[in-house]
Amino acid sequence: MGDKLLAVFLLAFVAEAMTEYLFSEPLNRFQGGRYCFMLKYIACAIGIGFCVGYRIDILEMVAGLEPTAPWIGWIISGAIIGRGSNFLNDVIDRVRGTAAYR
Repeated sequence: MGDKLLAVFLLAFVAEAMTEYLFSEPLNRFQGGRYCFMLKYIACAIGIGFCVGYRIDILEMVAGLEPTAPWIGWIISGAIIGRGSNFLNDVIDRVRGTAAYR
């Protein structure tokens, strides 16, 4: 199980890196950054894409829960990974001292 959880953290990191690298700058430039709020939804979509593609179900790995339809677990796991990437970005920003405290 440790290897699988490490893979989940790695996917959260990759989802964050892809979101920041591919979408952050264009959204910052588009209409003065008005659409930057969309980054968390883009990260969620990337996380869901990863979990569907790799068939990752975090709730099954951690708690042994098996949904009747496997795609339910994949979507929930993708949302967790997408949020995890946002959380990871917040931690990195705070370490760098560039966090936008609200």
